[in-house]
Amino acid sequence: MNLSGTAPPMKAVDDEDDKFLVGELCQAGNCSNQRLYVAFSWNKDDAWALYVQVPDGLPSDKAPSRHASYRWLGEPDQSVRRMLDEQLKADPNWY
Repeated sequence: MNLSGTAPPMKAVDDEDDKFLVGELCQAGNCSNQRLYVAFSWNKDDAWALYVQVPDGLPSDKAPSRHASYRWLGEPDQSVRRMLDEQLKADPNWY
């Protein structure tokens, strides 16, 4: 996996009395097909990610969420999974 691409600034997220640094990275020129949502523990000792891949050439009338494959990295617990899933669902182009 190559981590070169575009990324908006990361942000601090509070979740169940823990604080995380969360962000998104996508393949340059292909943000709709390959994305990586990452979360770092506030002390930066732990990192987790959700890798989302949508098939190339998916018609615009097809919901990307129904055709995507998901891969969890770093063995996140349920609260981190929920937090990263919420980051994905916050994208207005994700339906």
